[in-house]
Amino acid sequence: MLRVIACAAVALVATSASARAQKVTTVPAQDTLVVAGVGHVRLAGIAGLDPAFRIGSVGPTPPPRSGPSSPPPALIGGRINLSRNRGARDFLRKLVLGRDVTLEFDDAGGRADVPRVYVFLDDGTLVNSELLREGRAQVDESVPIARLAEFKLIEREARDARRGVWAVPK
Repeated sequence: MLRVIACAAVALVATSASARAQKVTTVPAQDTLVVAGVGHVRLAGIAGLDPAFRIGSVGPTPPPRSGPSSPPPALIGGRINLSRNRGARDFLRKLVLGRDVTLEFDDAGGRADVPRVYVFLDDGTLVNSELLREGRAQVDESVPIARLAEFKLIEREARDARRGVWAVPK
């Protein structure tokens, strides 16, 4: 009898820990959240698509050389913008920052230093799949996850619809 009560208590604590709504306090990266009472968690199956650098627009053509004292114009014009593109992180912040979320832990990939989770909003929206659906992330296949087939399908739909980073550049 005592063993049954102990098992029920452990099951209740494990269920309530993953099912209890907790507030997102920080979004440090495009695939990482800090959740009150839990700490850092990674979105299971998500690899952000923010490129480290992006190429900026081509600048104006320099004026022609006007005399022997002025330097010759550059042979190649333009510039490279070395600012980070933070589109996925900003999208994730708008979606979850300051909101209560429910976490579902994915242990399919084995033990990791930062837990991999599925994040649900109070309306039932799965944040992981929303990033994929909007073209703000791609499926991370480096670690096995339980929802891999579902996530691949959502990513393919975003590519076909040319959403987010899959859009054709103008």
